[in-house]
Parts: sequence; C-alpha cells; structure tokens
Amino acid sequence: MSGPGVLRGPAGGRPDTGERCELCTRPVGAEHRHLVDLDERVLACACAACATLFDREGAVGGRFRAVPDRRVGEPACSVPPAAARALLGAPAGAAFFVRDSAAGGPVALRPGPDGPTSSAADPDAWRSARDACGPAGLLVPDVEALLLRCEAGAVSCCLVPLDAAYALLARLAPLWRPPDGGPKGREEVAAFLAGAARGAAAPPR
Repeated sequence: MSGPGVLRGPAGGRPDTGERCELCTRPVGAEHRHLVDLDERVLACACAACATLFDREGAVGGRFRAVPDRRVGEPACSVPPAAARALLGAPAGAAFFVRDSAAGGPVALRPGPDGPTSSAADPDAWRSARDACGPAGLLVPDVEALLLRCEAGAVSCCLVPLDAAYALLARLAPLWRPPDGGPKGREEVAAFLAGAARGAAAPPR
C-alpha cells in the first residue's frame, strides 16, 4: 500500500499463517489476535498473553496497540446515498475507513485486483458521513475500521476490527473487478456485512 503513515496488513496485505507470536515467538493457532505496530505501521500476530498487555492505550511505551474484537452495526444506516458516494469515490461501491493517527485523519482502504489501495479520505465527505453514522463516531484510531457500502441506492455500514478488514481485503483481491467489484466482489462484501451484523452490537444512542 502507498502513502506515508498508512497501516499495512500482515505480510503486505496477504493473510498471515498465524504460526508464532511476533513478540515472544510462542506458537499461535489460526485464530489469534493482532497488534498494530505504530512505529512500523503494520499488523503483527500476537498470542493471547502478549495481546492482553497492549489492550490499554499507551501501555508498555505506546508502540503497540491490541486490535479489539468488537463489531458495531447499523442496519438502517442513515448516511444519504449522495454523501456515501462522495466519500467512497463513485463508482466504487465499498471501502474501509480508518482513523489513522500518523496520517492525521481518516484514510480510505479500497479493494482492488492487485490488493488494497489507500488514500486520504475527503475531510468534508467524512464529516458528513460520520455525523449520520453511529458506528463511524465510535472508531478507535489505528485499530478499527468502518466498512461503508452503497449499492442500488442503499447504504450499509459496520465497525469491525482492523485485522478483519484486512482479511476481507485479501479475499477480495482475486475476485474484485473494477469499478464496483463485479458480481463476485459485491457478493463477498455483502456476505461479510451479513456475518458481521450477526455478531454486532447496536451503536449507543
């Protein structure tokens, strides 16, 4: 991915094998937690013990942040389609948005056939969407992502862990057909949103 300060997924955006904790080298299973290395701007695999050390912001020097495991959905997303399209960059139909502390603002992560691309999100479009979208206002910088989709005039969104966002972006790469993903890309995004919604909490009112 390009751009100063933008986070990179495991192994350059590809799914990681999940074999060892990158801090203590203990073996970890396929289902394991991740840390964000704020200096290197990359996701690192972590065992449960190491991840717990970094659950609190600023812990152990502040270089690492544990990626939380929460999902917040809003089935009836109130972002107007025009505002969603402005933020996504029409005709793209879906993107993740991250509050990137190094970049100094929201960053868009867009799926593509060669892997995700990143760019600064339009500040005005982001504010409009954030004000109308409960999950967007809850994003924890660097460790969570907001998936926003606009298809056939309907807008949907869900806050997810950053590692889940990168896992979806990796799955989308071989499926994605510009400009809007193509049938298989759109189906994968819809399935992800449906699965995330089943385990998601509603945003506080």
